[in-house]
Amino acid sequence: MEIDGHKGSQRKTLAVSKAPPHCCWTDTQALPAGFGCPAGAKKRMQACTYRPDPFRSAKSLLFDTTNWRPFCDATLTLQQARQSDNGAWIKIDDYPCRQAFRHFMNLLNKAVYGAAFRRHRKRLRVLAVLEKGEVRASALRSWERGTSGRWHIHCAIELPMHLDGVVLEKLIRRCWAKVELGCGRILVRDGANAGWISYMLKNNQKSRFDCFLDCIIVESWHNPIADA
Repeated sequence: MEIDGHKGSQRKTLAVSKAPPHCCWTDTQALPAGFGCPAGAKKRMQACTYRPDPFRSAKSLLFDTTNWRPFCDATLTLQQARQSDNGAWIKIDDYPCRQAFRHFMNLLNKAVYGAAFRRHRKRLRVLAVLEKGEVRASALRSWERGTSGRWHIHCAIELPMHLDGVVLEKLIRRCWAKVELGCGRILVRDGANAGWISYMLKNNQKSRFDCFLDCIIVESWHNPIADA
């Protein structure tokens, strides 16, 4: 579809059909009735732009699991404070949470791939987001769910070819138990799908971050298109 606009003797043509797939058009030029504007609306605009949708962009680019083998979902909770050298307890922010998850993934990759991780950097595909809020995972027992704001991590981890979901879950629990800031409350389930990815990218509990994409733990993100 094309929209023609006139300004003096100049004529501009906007090819709407060629817009990027994940964007929201901004009202910057007069549109015909029935095309996103109320009937009779008269708007003068200098240019036509689009505003990317961060949720769809993240899901389609960073969180694409189309080529993944079966994967599991995991919810990892963290301690909310750490003890300083002088004995005082200090509340943690997102930075040590990211460090904790990075350490966890190093332990897990080493447990899964052994020397291949150290020598050839062979790693599990993993997607992770950081949140602060009540842990609402329905599979957790009622007394295991958080009642107040708590840092926690939602992640998707692809199963390696030589391990099944039961073995990987045991490794995840074992490695998380070695993380200093790791809390005992943990949920791991195999057979995850695109619904879990959508849940990870929900807007709830991400208000701590200035930008939606800041919740993504990019330090540990690993999602190559080609199978490693």
